Amino acid sequence: MMATDGKIEYRLFGLSEEAVRRRLEQAPSALSAIKVLHEEEHTVLTLPATEGAQEAALWLDSRFGVYVYSREGQSLPQRVVELLAAHGLTLSTAESCTGGMVAQQLTSVPGCSKVFGTGVVSYSNACKQELLGVEEETLAAFGAVSGQTAEEMARGIRRRSGASLGVSVTGEAGPLPSEEHPVGTVFVALADAKRTWVKELHLDAPERERDGIRRVASAHVLDLVRRYLEAYPAVMAGAQTRRSGAARQIPDSPVKRSLVARLLPWRGDSRRRLLVKALAWLGALAVLLCGMLAGYRYLLAPGNNRELQTGLGELYWSGTEDLTEGDTVPAGAYPQGMMVQFRGLYDRNADVCGWIRIPDTSIDYPVMNYHNGYYQTHNFMDQYSLYGQPYFDEDTVISPLAADRTMTIYGKNTGDGQMFSDLLSYRRVAYLREHPLIEMNTLFATGRWEIFAVAVADERNKTEFDYARSAFTDDGDFEEYLKDLRRRSLFHADSTVTAKDRLLLLSVDAQQVYGFSGARLVVAARRLTGESTVSYRVNNSPRMPSVMANQRRTTTTTVDKGMADEAVTTIATTATTDTTATTADTTTTASEVDATTVTQPDSTTTEEDGADDVTTEVAVTTKTNSSEDSEADDHVTGASTAPSDGTTTQTEAEVYADIRD
Repeated sequence: MMATDGKIEYRLFGLSEEAVRRRLEQAPSALSAIKVLHEEEHTVLTLPATEGAQEAALWLDSRFGVYVYSREGQSLPQRVVELLAAHGLTLSTAESCTGGMVAQQLTSVPGCSKVFGTGVVSYSNACKQELLGVEEETLAAFGAVSGQTAEEMARGIRRRSGASLGVSVTGEAGPLPSEEHPVGTVFVALADAKRTWVKELHLDAPERERDGIRRVASAHVLDLVRRYLEAYPAVMAGAQTRRSGAARQIPDSPVKRSLVARLLPWRGDSRRRLLVKALAWLGALAVLLCGMLAGYRYLLAPGNNRELQTGLGELYWSGTEDLTEGDTVPAGAYPQGMMVQFRGLYDRNADVCGWIRIPDTSIDYPVMNYHNGYYQTHNFMDQYSLYGQPYFDEDTVISPLAADRTMTIYGKNTGDGQMFSDLLSYRRVAYLREHPLIEMNTLFATGRWEIFAVAVADERNKTEFDYARSAFTDDGDFEEYLKDLRRRSLFHADSTVTAKDRLLLLSVDAQQVYGFSGARLVVAARRLTGESTVSYRVNNSPRMPSVMANQRRTTTTTVDKGMADEAVTTIATTATTDTTATTADTTTTASEVDATTVTQPDSTTTEEDGADDVTTEVAVTTKTNSSEDSEADDHVTGASTAPSDGTTTQTEAEVYADIRD
């Protein structure tokens, strides 16, 4: 409650002047000097700020309650914007009879852009259908001026804009009615993600002119939003989970009725006929649902996600352009120390914790807090999504003082080049050499990270290798973790990683590549403090998950001239009853032969401590091909029989890694 010039000001909406005066008849003596100003259902109560003012204010609250929208002299649009910002919600509007008045009043409030971004004026039925998704049947059965139409308008604008709330208004503003409703009939609707509210108004006409009806209708729209927000997060009274109102019954013609009787279960049908109809409709429904799911999965979802992520990228990368000299952050509005480029994202979703980008790839996304895996199936806008949103591991702490040794980020392999699909390309050494650096910024610090390992892990067997560890007993424990990570890497990096380094691990599903449930490809990088000069070469014997020992592999490797600096061997495993294997350490260098065929009929990968190399039994045959003189193509792929010309044939399970220059 604010006193201005020795006065206290209460603002009400929704009561007639007569109703206000009736409620004031039994006012205490402290309200004897109250002044009442009433205009178009708005009422301003002004009283002196005397000693009894507090008692008078309590009495006013008890008598007018929900009708009070301001005790501090705010206008109704100002109050709505304030409440939206306080709850972190956004609003979109769809207007018919008010012609944009609601949007105009909202945009007159400074700071409105943070909570209001979309307003549509939809006078014609075609506009209501095309822009807002109002059903043609709804308009035909109930008309443009109806609660059903207002409800679908509110839902449609919320869905179309991605806002938290959608509000709509449709009605007869006069001077002549366009449908059978009298002038002054107005329907207002509000929709959130789960519910709708519809309010029917009968504004006094012809006492009010056209503009007067539109002004009062606009105020009712804002007041409905205000009441919702003052009740939030509790549910405001009057919520509906399905379409409100009773449908007008439109009689069917004899032809139409006969057609319906043939298609739907009807009185007089035999049991067999009823069963046939039911099965037919169930089958049609199943086909329709499958078609809708397939259409969404392959047609709508990719484009929708790409559009969303592009918009988030534009918001993030242009985050400093709107700042002006002397720009200040309101106290408590953002986490202390948060970088300015995250403000726009944080305003829309406070779960954002960072941003990851790998130059010249599709990976350029915000990274979210864990929240029990919520963002595996929901996007940045809290909408269900097949693409999800990259998110940190549950043990990762993002704060200005956090100093975890490791940070793990999970992302989806969507198979269409979005989210973390590009990480699977790190199975090729050529790709790794082209993209050795990762840019990953948290809310509080920027960072460049240099990749030093790419490993295959079994998500279901954390005792064998827990790549997402964040807690270590001491430096020695951390160094053992680093050694195990390097042993499992598909490549050798000449960079030095010590217990003083901080690590970033990116994890993506690789089940289709490696053929077992729980397969993950893990890209590990260390935080850089200077320039990167790392180089990579193929690791000929990476330690793989023990589940892969059950897959028999025979591998052919083709090596061209000019790669004498890299030794090339092949890897194969088969299940045995004894974990001990006979060892024959065979290495062929590119300077010795043009093409090498390696066949491994029986070999076993062990997970014993200290076993750095895969133990194998091998037989080697060599064929010289003097005609080949191109760049090296170190390609490891599975084959049961290796042709003598050095090519590769694959007939069994997928290989450990697709490694090639």
